[in-house]
Amino acid sequence: MGASISLPGLEVTEVVSSAAYRVQLKVRSLAKAGRGQHAIQLGDIATDSFIASYERVDALSVEPPLGVARIGDNGGHSAKVETVFRARGVSFGPDGVAGTEDDVDLGYVDDVQWRTVPRDEAAEHDDDVHFAGQMDANSGRFVPAGAGPNPARPRSTNNAGNLNVIASYEHSGRVVEGTGRLLVTVQRWNQPPLK
Repeated sequence: MGASISLPGLEVTEVVSSAAYRVQLKVRSLAKAGRGQHAIQLGDIATDSFIASYERVDALSVEPPLGVARIGDNGGHSAKVETVFRARGVSFGPDGVAGTEDDVDLGYVDDVQWRTVPRDEAAEHDDDVHFAGQMDANSGRFVPAGAGPNPARPRSTNNAGNLNVIASYEHSGRVVEGTGRLLVTVQRWNQPPLK
């Protein structure tokens, strides 16, 4: 690593990897750091990047809040369209109250487990979780099912589904969850012109 990295209030415990445009570090928060965002300085250059110092993850939000996937393939001319979700963490800060000035945006949180559940009674009745596709529990990537019709479904309908996406983060026996929406729909037959 050519230039020194300054993280006020934080101690670099290990340089995990270093390349021309990327460095991965393990850091430890010092008592004087306090909770919040800390600017990262690289040598003499002040960057616009920050690292968060916090006690725990208090809430998760799912991004995008609404994801759309499209069934496809299965002998047709339209390929499947997958979608990927990420979980963003928030620490409520010293006051422990959501939505106040001392909240800390933690950015994207790793080690999240993902699953889908029916969004409503109709989705549960039609077993959309089973037919619409597969969520990778570790990555948040949803791969839709093949194009229909599907004779295993009522009325031999296609494999569309109306789902909620649940992100779960567990630390020290405490589980925090966030919810997003996933619409698994049919192929797009008419491609709109690019502007």
